[in-house]
Amino acid sequence: MTVSQQNPDGSWSPAEPEPLTDDFDVEVYGTGPYRWEAWVGMTEVASGRARTRVGLWVATTRAKRRHARSTR
Repeated sequence: MTVSQQNPDGSWSPAEPEPLTDDFDVEVYGTGPYRWEAWVGMTEVASGRARTRVGLWVATTRAKRRHARSTR
């Protein structure tokens, strides 16, 4: 299976995987209610659901703070 990415001009090219980092990344699914997962590299560190965008922001901010405290 080949993975492609769309360029800003509308053309398509082979996608290159982005390098994994130790940053706190959040993936959001759905358009409301939202399902979200937080990752550090390949490790899922938190997940949850939110009904609104504000709730999503609050939940992911709390998860990021909890993770930051636990890694100190």
